[in-house]
Amino acid sequence: MAYELITAKGTTELLIEVMMRSSSTGQPLTGLTYDKMTVEYQRAGAAAAVTLATPTELTLGTWTTNAWKETAIAGLYQYGVPNACLADGATGVDIVFTATGAVGVKYSIMLSPIMDIASASIASATNICNMALSRLGANRLTDADTDTSVEAIQCRIWYSHTRDALLRSHFWKFAVKRAELSEDAETPDFGFDHQFDLPADFLRAWYVYDTTATWEINAQWLLTDDDAVDLVYVAQITDPTQFDTLFVELLSLKLALVLCMPLTHDGKLRQDIEGECARLEARARIVNLRELRKIGQEDFDTWIDARTKGVVEDTAEVTTS
Repeated sequence: MAYELITAKGTTELLIEVMMRSSSTGQPLTGLTYDKMTVEYQRAGAAAAVTLATPTELTLGTWTTNAWKETAIAGLYQYGVPNACLADGATGVDIVFTATGAVGVKYSIMLSPIMDIASASIASATNICNMALSRLGANRLTDADTDTSVEAIQCRIWYSHTRDALLRSHFWKFAVKRAELSEDAETPDFGFDHQFDLPADFLRAWYVYDTTATWEINAQWLLTDDDAVDLVYVAQITDPTQFDTLFVELLSLKLALVLCMPLTHDGKLRQDIEGECARLEARARIVNLRELRKIGQEDFDTWIDARTKGVVEDTAEVTTS
């Protein structure tokens, strides 16, 4: 189930806009005055739906409980949601609008704890999981590490793996680090003269600084003939407050993609998320590439010579990764 709106539990004096369509043509339906409407609501977990009295006439932009008014946009109406619909004690509410000659409309509202709404702008694993769950119309988490709901269990299964896979897929500038590697006590059996220990947070090599030597990654080591290595690499960043904002949005979409079938079994929703994810990923990578290292005019000759050092090839990989 998808939600049209997420708001805090206990919200009062809420106005919403509802699109009504003709049951015969499917086109926006005008002329539905307040006295022609039937409104019901069902709070999550409630034993029965509540049928409201016939709505009164609303003054546009001014909340009145259970009041209805047509706007200047064809088929679009404004409605004053009764406060009882949004009271604490439920995770969501469905409001159903029906009228003769109109397609019935279900307007779904997710009700979130106020403390979560207030902290939603702070990047955290829980908030990233909730961003993903909100796209699926699933129940939100209070704490991704300790909640025992199905949603929380699925998030714990997938979050770290999805984060690391996304980090490894591209040279995200916030995750790029530099390290002078320590040489391992052992030497390679063949092919190279030296092996160096990779950093504990290593996920993917970008390039070795200032070298013409061949190198390769083998298990937890970098193998080379050089006797010293300065490595530029992608690190495993686990603190969400260090993530770029576009990365946060993309990670939430990637997470929604893998959670979709286990939680909703909705193939069409998964397809929609997959398309949105691909579009955002392309945009995020372009923005990231524009802010990676720029070659100044003074370094131009060095840049031309860099082909022999493998830097050109590595940077070409960035543009396609």
